Amino acid sequence: MRIAMNMVFATPRLAGGRVYCESLLQGLASVDRQNEYHVFTRRDTSLPELPGDQFVQFRAPISPRSLAWRTCWEYGVLPGKVRRGGFAVLHGMGNLSPTVAGCPLVLTVHDIYYRRVPDTIPLGHRLFMAGVLPYVARRAARVVVPSHWTARDLIRLLRVREKNIRVIPYGTGQIFQDVDTSTQDPDGVLQRHGIRRPYILSVSRLYPHKNVAGLLRAFGVLRKRGYTDVQLVLVGERVAAGHILDQLTHELEFNSAVRFTGFLPPEELRAVYRAAEVFAFPSLAEGFGLPPLEAMAYGVPVVASNAAAIPEVVGDAGILADARQADEFGDALAMVLSDCKLQETLRLRGRQRAKEFTWERCARETLAVYSEFE
Repeated sequence: MRIAMNMVFATPRLAGGRVYCESLLQGLASVDRQNEYHVFTRRDTSLPELPGDQFVQFRAPISPRSLAWRTCWEYGVLPGKVRRGGFAVLHGMGNLSPTVAGCPLVLTVHDIYYRRVPDTIPLGHRLFMAGVLPYVARRAARVVVPSHWTARDLIRLLRVREKNIRVIPYGTGQIFQDVDTSTQDPDGVLQRHGIRRPYILSVSRLYPHKNVAGLLRAFGVLRKRGYTDVQLVLVGERVAAGHILDQLTHELEFNSAVRFTGFLPPEELRAVYRAAEVFAFPSLAEGFGLPPLEAMAYGVPVVASNAAAIPEVVGDAGILADARQADEFGDALAMVLSDCKLQETLRLRGRQRAKEFTWERCARETLAVYSEFE
């Protein structure tokens, strides 16, 4: 089969959607030697090393931050290329994709934040998603989702037929394929970013639904419990609301106790994970939740929100708490920090839990979806 992979939504910087695309492609390369894949990306997006005779990249003339031109190209140009290419399947890898007559669409829907947390989504984007996603998801031949939580949302909120949905969990992120090695000296990375041990780590883009403000308040509770020597390290790309977090940090008088590192390249992120005392994930809306899975792969004890799909990922390998309640989440962090035996239990459970989620499994199950249209 010739399969078209629509990856133009993904920007060059590493984030959840990009990790999914690249890791799935690498997984497909490891389990499939027969099919041919044409991967449509933005102009500046680089792919991992893949077999050149089986994977072909087409770079669309779309800049990393262009939304309007991306939409025009994706819906105006891509369908013609798919029709002329004689593809057996079009896989839309990032929530939205054009449909093409005569070519079945497999659509990956990572989440539907615009319905779950609408107040945190810009109005224009929310209206676009509300107008397009239900239509595309209902017309797709198959819809791939990473969790049963997201599957239920599609059935209940978007009225997608259950028989068309396939639940295929992600694997651990591509930067954690070899969690026992790193070329970066952890101490050098920490010093460069003003990080000192012991520290609580949290990794996410700083969108409102990620609830970083809630984590800051929980960190305030933790400090009132006497943990004034612990630092909070927030890794992730800033967005428009970043100044609100700066203001909250100032109001809570955290000073150097909180470090915003911004985006970190994979090598540095490995080092920061390796040295963390606890990983905190306070998000209120997740279709899956890669960061806590990545933390568990590194053997870092996890304290995570009990909302959305996160319990499906963490299971009993981490501590789940209500991240809307600063006292409850702060107390959960204190419980882990104060109990060495619990930390060791969570490290062992986390590593074992992470082994259950592999990109090879994800690729095999996705390939089985493609094979439904042979």
